[in-house]
Amino acid sequence: NKEEGGRGFEMKVMLVNDDGYGAPGIEAMAEALKNAGHEVLVAAPDGQRSGSGQSVTLDGEVRAVRKPLGWALTGTPADCVRAGLLHLMPDCDMVISGINLGANLGTDCNYSGTAAAAREAVMNGRAAMAVSCAIRPGEKWCFRDAVYLAEYAVKVMEQLAAHPLPRGVFLNLNLPNLMRGEDFHPGAAPLGWFRCDRDFDVEDRGDEVIFRCRFGTIAHRQEGHSDIALMREGRACMTAVSWDATHAASNAVAEEIAGRMTEK
Repeated sequence: NKEEGGRGFEMKVMLVNDDGYGAPGIEAMAEALKNAGHEVLVAAPDGQRSGSGQSVTLDGEVRAVRKPLGWALTGTPADCVRAGLLHLMPDCDMVISGINLGANLGTDCNYSGTAAAAREAVMNGRAAMAVSCAIRPGEKWCFRDAVYLAEYAVKVMEQLAAHPLPRGVFLNLNLPNLMRGEDFHPGAAPLGWFRCDRDFDVEDRGDEVIFRCRFGTIAHRQEGHSDIALMREGRACMTAVSWDATHAASNAVAEEIAGRMTEK
């Protein structure tokens, strides 16, 4: 019985992340969901899997080990969702991925294991939400108030359950790293584009080149209304993201090329 605003019904929620089982963000989400009256099962990687994107295990084992909050798995975030929907919590109503420590905005959603877990869920016909916490430059890399962020995310989830997105679309929620009493000023915006320079330090030894990966600095970014712009203003941002990467407006060009290739 889904009441307006989302309150008044219990949901079965599978929690996933890419920071690993036992990370502060996923523990805060589990506690907030339970306190709100929802049934929760964690199915998370057994270690850090950030940047794993949509990778899945195609040939090999994924092992799940029982833990107090659910299961820790040897696979990727997408593996966790697949295993969870197949066996660990096949009757779940919603998959929530997060709370991730660090924003997942714009083009980063293509690399993010957090976003990938939510994408995997909607590809399998389930409602899903990815939740991330933005850390500002120079800010300590930790949650200021994970409990507060988790409680807010649960309220968003309940709204999403009462007003669902179309099949195949998940909600990407990015929250500023605020404490209780500070206002999120939420908004919605499309994914923005940006590019970083110097993602690697390069050591060229002639017959061998070593690329040492590191966080680059943003060199180019899209101007105007986007999730990135909202986060720069210190606001919470919600974006509806589809698994379908087709660029419909340009598909006519592909059709023209296909037509030329078949001409005799």
